[in-house]
Amino acid sequence: MGNSTSSVDTSSSSSSSAGRKRSSSTPVSVDSLPIPSGGDNTTTTSSRFLQVKDNNSRKSKSSTSSPSSTSKKIEKKSSSKGSSGSSSKKGSNNNSNPQSPNNNNNSNDGTANTNAPPPSPQSITGSFSPPIQSQSLPSHSFISSSSPSNSTSPSILPTTTTTTNTTTSSSSSLLSTISEALIYITSDDEIDYTRKNLRDLEKNNIKTIDGSGGGGTLDKLVKIHLGHNSLTTLPDWIANDCKSLQCINVYDNQIDRLPSNIGELEHLEKLIISMNSIQSVSAIPVIPSLQHLSMASNLIAVLEQDHLDQFVNLKHLLLDRNQLVDIPSSSLFPTSSLQLLSLSHNQINNLNFNQPFINILKLNLSYNKLKKIDGQVLIHLNHLEDLDLSFNEIISFGDSLESDQLCNLRSLNLESNQLESLWEPLFKNQFGNLVSLNLASNKLLSLPTSINCLGRLEILYLDNNQLNNLPFSSSSSSSSSSSLSSSLKELYVNNNKLNNTNLSSIFEAFEILEKISVASNQIDAIEIDDSTALKSFKSIRMIDLSNNKLKTVSKKIYSFKQLNQLVLANNKIESLPSEIGKMDWLLDLDLTKNNIFLKQLPRQVYQKGTQGIKDYLCK
Repeated sequence: MGNSTSSVDTSSSSSSSAGRKRSSSTPVSVDSLPIPSGGDNTTTTSSRFLQVKDNNSRKSKSSTSSPSSTSKKIEKKSSSKGSSGSSSKKGSNNNSNPQSPNNNNNSNDGTANTNAPPPSPQSITGSFSPPIQSQSLPSHSFISSSSPSNSTSPSILPTTTTTTNTTTSSSSSLLSTISEALIYITSDDEIDYTRKNLRDLEKNNIKTIDGSGGGGTLDKLVKIHLGHNSLTTLPDWIANDCKSLQCINVYDNQIDRLPSNIGELEHLEKLIISMNSIQSVSAIPVIPSLQHLSMASNLIAVLEQDHLDQFVNLKHLLLDRNQLVDIPSSSLFPTSSLQLLSLSHNQINNLNFNQPFINILKLNLSYNKLKKIDGQVLIHLNHLEDLDLSFNEIISFGDSLESDQLCNLRSLNLESNQLESLWEPLFKNQFGNLVSLNLASNKLLSLPTSINCLGRLEILYLDNNQLNNLPFSSSSSSSSSSSLSSSLKELYVNNNKLNNTNLSSIFEAFEILEKISVASNQIDAIEIDDSTALKSFKSIRMIDLSNNKLKTVSKKIYSFKQLNQLVLANNKIESLPSEIGKMDWLLDLDLTKNNIFLKQLPRQVYQKGTQGIKDYLCK
């Protein structure tokens, strides 16, 4: 679907009473819009809008003025000819846009109305035509006229009998009357009815879109957005007439079932029906062409056999925030095509993947009630790259994993579980491509020494455990050609029970570490010998030692030539070496809540921040 061009003619009639001039916007290129993901954490971006309201009452006041009132205006105008230039100019300003409250219409340069309602929640890119106020439309109806062969742009033709200079603009498709609603026209192949408080599409007469006069249909429509309304179902004409539909978004409605003929849409690839009242996956008819299906935030408690597995082209399946308790078999899913399966925020306590997922890359099982994940559960996930098991109740992970299982895994998240220990050989022959490992917020007392075998791991989270010892070893003491010491770039071990010795072992083990955070431990000194200063931390950029028991810092910190952030907040610092003042590359020195040291500083020094403290230390 390529870029489409939208040209909206904002012409309004110059009636004898209103005396308004016609204005039109220039054609604006509109890029093809990305399909919003509804309940999938979609970014909200503002869009220009077209506001259409019932103007019958306004029309009766402005477009059909009585002869007597017209003559009075003429007499008044003629009587003001002898006035001064300033008075004439003032009267002209008062007569511009007489129907606009507070004269707050959009200016000719396309400035948006600041009193406009909130924009559509769809994720939209590209630029749009300037908004047209309801006051510029003498009728609530707008109809597209026959279009030239070289035009594909929607236009507006106000239906009024008082227009003397009305021109028609090109159009291939345009919506008919929807009274008291906001209509977003984004392109010729997409319409947006988001946040319109719609309850029944049939009552809004949106079926007549083609204005060519030939009784056209909606067969060119590609996307339709109906999110944030009060719909309870979809009418049959969507499937009967919109044969080219690729995306239907009905996020946040009250739908409990879709009509069966939706399955006849041969080009439908994306269906977003999150935040509705779906109680069963069978409420969605089988759609063989579908690639993305989001049923998050519904009322689904059971996955029926012989239904989802018939979605033979489905790649992304989102069932987050439902009421699922048991996943008895992987045969419930289209295992041959599925690439992403998200089941977070359910009540799942039993998991049995008894058949291989051939192409699955990402599996999200966070925020459930899983207690044990062993080799039998993971054996059919060999292509998996991202596994999220955070915020469960797991007490055992990976026991009896066979060699080379999960060999393609790049990210493993086990945060906020109940792990007290890990199987010693866990990392020896598995997880050879792991880049990120999150073990934060468990009950770990120690780590298996096999963690040193993770030769491609770059980020390691160990915060909020009970670690008092770290098994890290340097590359020289490792028998493997690739080891953790030569790959790790970021290490987070905040809020544990580490001491000075543990910190020294970190300094000695890692060669290319860039960030280390050991806040809230039991460290009272930074011990750096000459060999460590020369070998380690050649690329270290950040060290966080806040909330420890430090009284000073070794002057050998000067050897860290790439260090630009040093956090020493909330310690017991009494003095700092003058070498810190010579570290021109140090840009951020945080000494917050080190009252003993800070009381020694002149007030003006502390007010100058890092540079002021460095200058003071050099004196």
